Amino acid sequence: MFAANIRIGVSSLSGKLRLFNLRPGAFANYYKKHFARRDQASPAGGCFMDAFRAALYHLGDPGLASTATELWMNFERDHPGTVDGVSRAEATEFFRVLQRNDFPLDYDLLFQSPLDASYTDVKRFQSFVQSLREGVYLTSVGDGLVGHCVVVLAKGPDAAVSVLDGVEPPLNPKPLTNLEYLDKVKWMGLMKLNPGYRCRRGKRKSRPNRKKARCEKKKQQKL
Repeated sequence: MFAANIRIGVSSLSGKLRLFNLRPGAFANYYKKHFARRDQASPAGGCFMDAFRAALYHLGDPGLASTATELWMNFERDHPGTVDGVSRAEATEFFRVLQRNDFPLDYDLLFQSPLDASYTDVKRFQSFVQSLREGVYLTSVGDGLVGHCVVVLAKGPDAAVSVLDGVEPPLNPKPLTNLEYLDKVKWMGLMKLNPGYRCRRGKRKSRPNRKKARCEKKKQQKL
């Protein structure tokens, strides 16, 4: 039988032990509130970028992985919360940083999630991936309260689905069914290289500047 309150120790980023007096089940609620939407299961807490770089290696351009890492380090300084893991919103914001820096990916595909349902079983998820267009998918999966990023390799309806889990060489794809812990799929994004990409959005004037330019043009026409 549980006591009315329990004392739970949580290791902080500084390595010190933090103690909380919580009711039974309160720690799970605390974890859900602060961490469950983030992907942080790798030893270094960097599974999002590990997966992102692994995808670029698999796509055949390791030089882009170095560029992405530099951009990520700048992004991380402005978003200290990413030390605890990366949420879907933060991942999307980082993709926009890449886009503004002319990083050569197909962003129409990357921003569009192909998920059509919630998958809580690895076999059902494999059947779904086999229905997708072939390609390299950055994917956030879940194990209970812990999120984790992997690269899912879709090869068509008749081919087994494989994954890249981690970035340490050798990068050998493993069967998706190895992810027996999978009990949710949170999001997916198709990563496809787009050589020569240039961001049009960055070249456009902002809305206030466009309005100002129209006013200036009208003034010139009245003169």
